[in-house]
Amino acid sequence: MNVVTKKGCVIVPTFDFSNLDPSCQIDIPLEQWETVRNHMPGYHPRLSGCDQLGNQFLKNEGVERSTHPVYSFAYWGTHRSAWLESRSDYPITFETSLVPLNRKDSCNLLLGVKTEDALLLPAIAQVIGLGQIYVQKAKINNPRRSSFKKYLNIRLSKEQKEECLERCKIKEKDWNHQSFKMLSTDIKSDKIKDISSNVSLMELSNR
Repeated sequence: MNVVTKKGCVIVPTFDFSNLDPSCQIDIPLEQWETVRNHMPGYHPRLSGCDQLGNQFLKNEGVERSTHPVYSFAYWGTHRSAWLESRSDYPITFETSLVPLNRKDSCNLLLGVKTEDALLLPAIAQVIGLGQIYVQKAKINNPRRSSFKKYLNIRLSKEQKEECLERCKIKEKDWNHQSFKMLSTDIKSDKIKDISSNVSLMELSNR
């Protein structure tokens, strides 16, 4: 935050998989689905939790969190309200949640994350037409009535992740006896064309 300043933008993932529908999770038996659904609180930007880094970042003054029920992001600095109301489909994309990463002076800083798990990769995959599209569903906390929202997401194979990484510039830095990596790319969202013919679609059944 000291380096970027409020003229720039710091984005931290604040993902919350606790509101993911049990039909999208492999470790919940079918007979427990309705019970789990009834006891899920539903996503709320101010109330839902996330990992330790995200929770700590959310405590800073001026930080705002986006509305996606699973793949939310927290923003600090110069950002637009439209990024907070990010569309449900393809939650990790240069078109909405990762708009600032279109800039040449931006980077995806990896803290304790492997390069193949970088959040830059799903966004790149959408631009170049890689990956398998699938459907997920999550619960949203609504003042009147909680509801479930379906959305499309992209799954990448090991080979597809490697292809996305080939389009990245990777720098490694040492700080305070720790080594970390920074990924950047010059792929722009305005290069996106109709990629539907290049991406396979698999819809999970609503059991």
